[in-house]
Amino acid sequence: MVLDKCNSQINPAVDLSCAHRILAKHPLAEYGCDVVTSASGALTLLGSHGVPVFSCTNTKEDFTYRWSFGLHPGATGEQAGWAKFVCTMKNVHKTVLFGQDQPEQRKDSTAAIQPVIEGCGKTFDAVYSPVTPTDYTPYVQQALSKNPDFVFLSQSAAQTAAIAKLFQQNGFRADRLIVLDSSASYQTTLKLAGSAMDGTYQCSGWKPWDHTSDPEIKTFVKSVKAVSSEDTRNNAIEYGYGHLMAIWTGAKAVGFAKVTPANGSVNGAKLATFFRTRTNVHLPITHSLINPGPKSAPAVKQPYCQIQQWKGGKWHIVPTGPKKDGWVNGF
Repeated sequence: MVLDKCNSQINPAVDLSCAHRILAKHPLAEYGCDVVTSASGALTLLGSHGVPVFSCTNTKEDFTYRWSFGLHPGATGEQAGWAKFVCTMKNVHKTVLFGQDQPEQRKDSTAAIQPVIEGCGKTFDAVYSPVTPTDYTPYVQQALSKNPDFVFLSQSAAQTAAIAKLFQQNGFRADRLIVLDSSASYQTTLKLAGSAMDGTYQCSGWKPWDHTSDPEIKTFVKSVKAVSSEDTRNNAIEYGYGHLMAIWTGAKAVGFAKVTPANGSVNGAKLATFFRTRTNVHLPITHSLINPGPKSAPAVKQPYCQIQQWKGGKWHIVPTGPKKDGWVNGF
């Protein structure tokens, strides 16, 4: 399998240009995590040429478009997973979402968490901070003024470490916080936060990156180190590797031939059919391909995230969920 890359710079015009460049090479599929792929028109352009798109699910189009395939529950799936987990905590009664003041997060995060939390008899409230304030202290104090037993921390990586330290300084326990898996990598968050996140949870779409006794994680670490100096204690690296291995799993299953101008779109269509129709197929370092997708997000083909706790410098799988293996369905 040959990989090509194009940096969209999170710019819609550049993103669309990347899509045209990709099409000229007759790809089997496109994958990445670009928040402007649907807005730029790249998603529908690629789909109109029979190219399946495996990307972050951020918009309604990402969740519903026929040629979009989500192999991760996305932020809203994670957040619903958070809520399902917290519903199992008997000593938690009041919860607060500490999010970024963005229209999408106000709407989507609340919609993911509040119905689940209130449905299990707990209370829900929310505090939103600017995306990049000079000081998070007043927002942390606002959250704490609501006397929460548990806080859902939906912030980016660098902010997460700083905010966790403020919660710690105000006497709030780390094991009463849960964060996005994109904000729980070692170098960008956990190392910076130190003891302030010792005990914190995540609901990750991937197996723990430090569980090298798991053959799939062992292969992941070995494969990345063979071609890169990147630190594998990074959920973004897992994201890229996990998507690539899922596409490879599907490609092998449909027996694709070498992609050429004559057969590139044919193979893409076969791959798309595999991801639209097959179910309960295990995908490396994550859960499984599940069909049909959730009613509200049919393009999400892997809706599970795993509850994990960072404790003593290691990730620990929390025995929760239907099979007590940590995996919960975020939809």
